[in-house]
Amino acid sequence: MDRLERLILPIVLAIGAGGLLLAKVEIPTAILIAKVVGCILLTAFLIGFGFRIAAWRRREREYRKMKASIEDALAAAKAEAAQEAATAPEK
Repeated sequence: MDRLERLILPIVLAIGAGGLLLAKVEIPTAILIAKVVGCILLTAFLIGFGFRIAAWRRREREYRKMKASIEDALAAAKAEAAQEAATAPEK
């Protein structure tokens, strides 16, 4: 499991326990608390999702750089082999 997913489970359990405690509280207070907790969870989710997208883009960029350097090395090796073949004495 990812770190974010490991953090979500205790938060959900805490919300459930908090819901049991709020059963004795007046309704408007419970609604206000639920809205605040919901906003906090939504913000945490969006921030985590943004980090995942940034990491995915970074890995993709590194992959493209690595692929380009491999292609450049392969093209250089082919050019060198062609040059050696052209300058090698024929038998």
